[in-house]
Amino acid sequence: MSSTTKNDAAAKKQRKPRFKKVEHDYPVEPRVIQVVKKPKTYVDHSYRDFSQVPPDMKYQPPTSIEQMSFSEKVYDILCDDSYSQCIQWLPHGRGFKITIPKRLEQSRVLQKYFAHNRFSSFLRQLNNHGFKHVTRGVDRNSYYHECFLRGMKHLLKYMPAGRDARRLMPDPDNEPDLYAISRVCPLPEQQAPVGDQASMPAAGLAQQLQMQNLVSQDRLPLGISLQGLQTNDSLQQAASLQQQASALEHQAAALQRAASLQKAASLQTQMAAMGNDSMRAPMLNTSNNGFQVGGFNSNMNQQNLGNQQVSNQAQLSEDPAMLALLLRSRGMM
Repeated sequence: MSSTTKNDAAAKKQRKPRFKKVEHDYPVEPRVIQVVKKPKTYVDHSYRDFSQVPPDMKYQPPTSIEQMSFSEKVYDILCDDSYSQCIQWLPHGRGFKITIPKRLEQSRVLQKYFAHNRFSSFLRQLNNHGFKHVTRGVDRNSYYHECFLRGMKHLLKYMPAGRDARRLMPDPDNEPDLYAISRVCPLPEQQAPVGDQASMPAAGLAQQLQMQNLVSQDRLPLGISLQGLQTNDSLQQAASLQQQASALEHQAAALQRAASLQKAASLQTQMAAMGNDSMRAPMLNTSNNGFQVGGFNSNMNQQNLGNQQVSNQAQLSEDPAMLALLLRSRGMM
């Protein structure tokens, strides 16, 4: 045997077996929420909804810690309220967060379930068992898996087995919005009773039923379904703001009309008062150098009054509402 053949045989023996993805037969196929296609060096944030997958009749939960898998141990810790101060479920029930790592080590829960008490080792185990890290948003530094759902322990049998996973680059732009997913595909414990649905507005209930119908028929577009839902919420907010702006415009127009009418009435009162004053103006018969100036003063008053009326009419012509009121008062309309 040549040296080259020996080296190839030694390399095959030292090569680690490739991890094979296990295909499961689900009682109900999960709904595809988004499909992300990125290089293998990035975290794959593709997501399917398993909230409608029923439990297998043959499933028997473990009775002791020794019989539990890694994911079942984590699930059991989260269900224990005595550890809720250091590790807890997120509000949507599709992930969990370690709030105080130091207290998690001090509680000795890691030693009880995993035979070690190191937080860094626990994070490495999460990565090796398929849990994905959220790097931004309200759930920053939390972990999730599509089969790790609160109240649905039977889905843990579909989680991958542990393997020596390499460290992948984060992909924050494609991290799923688990809150939006829960609104469209609520977990069984989050579904509203019939009484709560009856108290909902008719439009909101119809829209929610329509969205659930689309999801149940797998008619939501792949990869953009959640963006569509977020866009729908944005459109509703924009429509509400547009209605408020329209109402404010109507109020402003009404106030402007009221102010114009008030201004027109004030100008009309001033014109009437000036007309009465001109009629009551006394005629001066005092002579100056042999000619009478009373008529001259009266003519000057009438000319000033005419100029004032022309000025007021020109001012009224700029405002259609005021001009219409003036013409109506004079019987010309």
